Amino acid sequence: MTTTFPYSSSENPALSPEQAKSEAAQLQIGGMSCAGCSASVSQTLNQIPGVSLAEVNLAAEQARVVFEPGQVTVEGLLQAVNDSGFSATLADPETAIQILQDNHQQGIREARDRFLLAAIPSAILMGVMLYCMSKNMPHNMHHHILALVLAFPVVFVAGWVTHQQSWAAIRRKAPNMDVLISLGTVPTYLIGLLAVPEVTVFVEVAAMVMAFHLLSRYLDKRARGKASQAIERLAGLQVKQAHLLPTPPREDDAQERSDRAGEDGDGADGGSDGELSDWPIADAVDVPIQVVQVGDYLLVKPGEVIPADGQVVAGSSSVNEAIATGESMPVEKSSGDRAIGATVNQQGSLVVEVTRTGRNTFLAQMIRLVQEAQGSKVPIQQLADRVTGYFVPVVLALALTTFAVWTLAAGPLGQFARSAAAVLPWVNADLSPLSLAAFNTIAVLVVACPCALGLATPMALMVGAGKGAERGILIRNGEALQTLQSVTTVVFDKTGTLTQAKPSVQNIWPAGRQEEVIEWAAAAEQLSEHPLARAIVEYASQQQVELPDVQEMQAIAGCGIRATVGDHQVLVANPRYAAQQLTGVETDRLTEAITEWEELGQTVAIVGLDGACLGAIAIADPLKPESARAIEQLKRRGLQVAMLTGDNPRAAAAIAQRAGIDCVKAGMLPADKIAWVQELQASGEVVAMVGDGINDAPALKQADVGIALGTGTDIAIEAADLALVRGDLAAVAEAMTLARFTFRKIKQNLGWASIYNLIALPIAACGLLHPIMAEIAMAFSSLNVIWNSLTLRTARFDDM
Repeated sequence: MTTTFPYSSSENPALSPEQAKSEAAQLQIGGMSCAGCSASVSQTLNQIPGVSLAEVNLAAEQARVVFEPGQVTVEGLLQAVNDSGFSATLADPETAIQILQDNHQQGIREARDRFLLAAIPSAILMGVMLYCMSKNMPHNMHHHILALVLAFPVVFVAGWVTHQQSWAAIRRKAPNMDVLISLGTVPTYLIGLLAVPEVTVFVEVAAMVMAFHLLSRYLDKRARGKASQAIERLAGLQVKQAHLLPTPPREDDAQERSDRAGEDGDGADGGSDGELSDWPIADAVDVPIQVVQVGDYLLVKPGEVIPADGQVVAGSSSVNEAIATGESMPVEKSSGDRAIGATVNQQGSLVVEVTRTGRNTFLAQMIRLVQEAQGSKVPIQQLADRVTGYFVPVVLALALTTFAVWTLAAGPLGQFARSAAAVLPWVNADLSPLSLAAFNTIAVLVVACPCALGLATPMALMVGAGKGAERGILIRNGEALQTLQSVTTVVFDKTGTLTQAKPSVQNIWPAGRQEEVIEWAAAAEQLSEHPLARAIVEYASQQQVELPDVQEMQAIAGCGIRATVGDHQVLVANPRYAAQQLTGVETDRLTEAITEWEELGQTVAIVGLDGACLGAIAIADPLKPESARAIEQLKRRGLQVAMLTGDNPRAAAAIAQRAGIDCVKAGMLPADKIAWVQELQASGEVVAMVGDGINDAPALKQADVGIALGTGTDIAIEAADLALVRGDLAAVAEAMTLARFTFRKIKQNLGWASIYNLIALPIAACGLLHPIMAEIAMAFSSLNVIWNSLTLRTARFDDM
């Protein structure tokens, strides 16, 4: 099955407009063993006409490809990768996690079996070698034949996959780590076929090098799996079955049950809302989660996982949403509240109406975002990729140079080897000049390891993205993570970001009757998702005002809304815009009321009917309890903090003062917000923008890092680089801490890998490193990078 999806620029702000019109596919890549392999796959994909972006993640064994569907097909991408010597399949979003888990487990088993096949004869061979050394027994023909017999399955059976991949790399003219291992073992074993006891040591070296290589591959596979455990844990939260209620209760049935309950003197089972008893709970049927559709009603019992995203329509309970928000405290849920799939219902029973299923659920989107972040690249990795591309050819040249120098200068270098042997017991100076040259050449080949360089960034990024997901911080791409740790200015939107986004109507100034102001305003706003609109509609509901139907509604970005209600045109807008569109706005009484309300920090909406001012509504949106604390945390880090809002200056100043923000820009349209962010960037500031609304999306895109609150609109979240699921502003500082700590791990990994190669290669070329020790050192280099990255999993945010 071919699975692609439209790739919009909101999913990756780094894409150009041309790329934004393309499609994207996630490919599962097999056969990659080192950074050279991932570079080869990336080069193969990027050379295909129509491919505008190809990112290959060695650690996740996946590739993300953005392409023009008119120039290349998914089948063409897969064929190109398969022709280059690797295997490629399409990662179906519905089954990608299960396939990833299965492939990972299978890869571990195969790596373990290959290592065990090599370990047994190698252990025997090493035991014999150590025994001969302890008894000072010289190599004889029997020992030589035994070494050839024991080493054969190690080099050519257990190591056959390595040689296959090596040959494929040679055919595509892109030598990788497998080529170095094959060159370090196959010729070495073949030298042992010479009927000369002295070369027995070469056979032993070939077996030991391959055995340690396979051990490092096995440990590498296991360790990489730990980095992807965040995704596997998320995937494991999806329930297999759900309790499906056949139909919602009819009103007459509900009334009959309610009357019967009243006659019996028994209250409703649902607690305070009294609605759960109206549902046919006994008729619930267990069905596979795959058959659940939008609009279905599900029963969720105490202790069960909520099967899908939806809205609570009956019952009340507390729900543990830690997997989604990182917040351990349960959240009270009752009729009308949102229910997030994969969260745990703790106490009472709930009836949930399904609003999202399959790949559209919060859990599926969360997994997709983590996968995208883990598969993306950070700018610092570009240098590592370039170095890796030249690394293996340079190592091959150095190996040939080592052989030539040790052969041509056998006399003085032999004396050097004998002197070194007096200090370093592993230096074998008793070999002939030709054997010594070959021995040192093997050490150069096997000590070189571009794997550590290739794993340095993706491993840390995978673990960091997983750690963030556990805390409700969804990172959309790696570049944002690198930029975030360099941010100097944080800009906040006001409504819904610093404030609770649960405003309520405080005052109404009617030009005519107060009921008319609310009626027309609520009628126009009833289709809007803006927090201020919801406050007006909720107030109308509390006042039991019947609302006429709205035929058409148009949002005016940063100003308000215009709607057609019956035969009338209704405008609900801020005073500045309303004064341009309506008559009767600038009366003394209304101006005084607006001034008074705005000084109290209230937002004023002018209501107009057919071009004339009908009245005004004052709405107050209280500050979030954590806002001031979050702002203080950012200031302690030395960051500048500012607030942008379309609200009036007086209301904005009142909120900013309570939040502890000194720099305020009020009365700003979306275009004004973009312009001000651009001014900051032009002055050298690295800007992070935090917002939650539709009118924040342009500024979120313009900022160096866009941070959206998960409680905000989908448009804002799609435009941002990071999403804070729980909507807690304290997570802004946590995200910056995570970025700094992850980037520190990346730099540590790159530093370790670079220093290792700079030190190990010259030592090996000088004949001071035994090939077996060289292979152990190579494995240690890669594993050190992996385990250093994995320390992020256990790090606490207060330690970062």
